[in-house]
Amino acid sequence: MKRCASLAALVLMVVALDAAAAAKAGSTAEPTAAPEAAAGAAADGRPEPWMVAERARIVQQRQVAMDEFTAAQKACWQKFAVNDCLRRAQLARREKVDLLQRQEWVLNDLERRLRTQARLKALQDKQQN
Repeated sequence: MKRCASLAALVLMVVALDAAAAAKAGSTAEPTAAPEAAAGAAADGRPEPWMVAERARIVQQRQVAMDEFTAAQKACWQKFAVNDCLRRAQLARREKVDLLQRQEWVLNDLERRLRTQARLKALQDKQQN
């Protein structure tokens, strides 16, 4: 029961981080929420469908951040204060990428916990039989 509560807390953290990132970036994209049944791990060890969607969203947002940085970098070379402009563009990119990386770490931790939980359940079932 305690494990399910901690897994549910991690799921809520992923969704909250996603919502915070969307609000900070001014994005209109809806955060992908985990279904209620997400606390249970797949018996065959495959990731939950919402986890795959979260990973795809993170990859897509990381690519958007890199594209924005490239565009900002090109614009900086047209200005007089190139170094300051480049530094600001790098800081903006770093903020976005760091947030996405933290979301990915939470997702990785949740996935590890779900795999461990499934493996422990399989071992318990094996011992009972």
